[in-house]
Amino acid sequence: MVNAILLNEFLKEHRSAEELKSAMAHQRKDFETAIVQQQKASEALVARLKEQEARIEKVSAHIEMAKSERQTLVENQ
Repeated sequence: MVNAILLNEFLKEHRSAEELKSAMAHQRKDFETAIVQQQKASEALVARLKEQEARIEKVSAHIEMAKSERQTLVENQ
């Protein structure tokens, strides 16, 4: 009788451990998916920042050229 009780308790604990393992595996998969999504979002942000940086540099160069042209015109007057 004691053996049957012990076996039953062992089986309960074993099922509980298996359920925990399954839950952990599911959480790990969700976590890894979230990491991949975060990496993609970060890469997209970096790409957008690089585009903005290129635009800013282009506008800055244009402004500098315009300043230089104005200064040349003022000097030639």
